[in-house]
Amino acid sequence: MKTQQEILKRVKSITENNYNDIFGCWFGDLAVYLNKDDIKQFCKDGADLSRFPEPLSDDIIKKEIENYLEFAYEKADDQRGISSERSIIHFTNWLWLLDDFELLSFAQDESNYPYYGLPILDKIAQKYNIELYKGRKK
Repeated sequence: MKTQQEILKRVKSITENNYNDIFGCWFGDLAVYLNKDDIKQFCKDGADLSRFPEPLSDDIIKKEIENYLEFAYEKADDQRGISSERSIIHFTNWLWLLDDFELLSFAQDESNYPYYGLPILDKIAQKYNIELYKGRKK
């Protein structure tokens, strides 16, 4: 699991280097896991910081993966290119937070993206013991 310092360093890198974050996923997926003191520098004065969890844990990230997987399968099955790509970006951010470099490497390898990322989604579901979305089109 990444430390607060590692997350803060990556978020700063994204914001300071004009990182190509067209969907806002890179910043948003990581910034929400900063503690309230660290996130303040990226927020407007008076921003509601109540949704920022403390402390961050593997279980929180794994739950995020589990909750998002069904939506990601729906987008891949419906051949929604932009939504499918965004889903994979979310997963790569969460895998980075978990220090799951083996699966992160698999997810970032473009040769594993056929069928709108289905091989990546299947591998994530298998690794984290998440029952595959039953209503999937095959």
